[in-house]
Amino acid sequence: MKKYLVFLLSLLLLLSVCGCSSPANTLPELTSAAVTPAPTQEATQSPTEEPAPEPTEAPAPYTVEIVQGTDKNDGAITVSYPQISGWGNTERQERWNKWFASFDFDESSEEHSSEGLAGYALVPDILEQTDESFTVLFTGYADYEGAAHPYAFAYGITVDMTTGEQNPLPDTQILADALYSGNFTIFSGVEDVTLDDICNTWGEKATQEDITNALLSLNDPLLSDIPATWFYIDGKPCLIFSVNHALGDYVILQINLE
Repeated sequence: MKKYLVFLLSLLLLLSVCGCSSPANTLPELTSAAVTPAPTQEATQSPTEEPAPEPTEAPAPYTVEIVQGTDKNDGAITVSYPQISGWGNTERQERWNKWFASFDFDESSEEHSSEGLAGYALVPDILEQTDESFTVLFTGYADYEGAAHPYAFAYGITVDMTTGEQNPLPDTQILADALYSGNFTIFSGVEDVTLDDICNTWGEKATQEDITNALLSLNDPLLSDIPATWFYIDGKPCLIFSVNHALGDYVILQINLE
């Protein structure tokens, strides 16, 4: 027994001298280093770009209110018209507001009262309101007592908001050439109206002279020194002509000068 213990101690001493270690010490050391997860498909995609906002037209630096004027006979006779406010050119603002208001009846005036009317309506439609121009088209009808039928009418105007003046008509000869060449479209009115109808040539083909005379008639003033027989839309002049009642009493032609 004593010999066995001596042998066992000798064996352990020999193993320590040879540099051998226990099996536990031969295992690789485990570390707790954090593992970075692989990026997902969503993370690798570029962010969706927001669509660019649609360009919007800057609001005009003035406001327009539609004012109710005459309203009588249970609504059988009504007039409304625009009034401008906030325009920097106060002198021109006052002038144009006075002109628009002059479309209403003045019962104290024998020349501009509603006497003799069984029905009447005047309605403004704002076609354009920008910092550069203001365009309004008035449409309506008048029904006089004892008349065979009412008749329709239209007035239009474009105001240059930078100068405060009415946008003038192009040269009469240029307009006449465009009309004679057929460079126009019907802005409002019956589609089959012709230049012969506009010039009242009674069945004869309208000549350039007839057309020129019809254009010259557009400068007849209405209510004041400002005619209201043309306006502009998209930079193109629109002309208001009287025609036979069977054709609607008036027609508006938009002229293409390009």
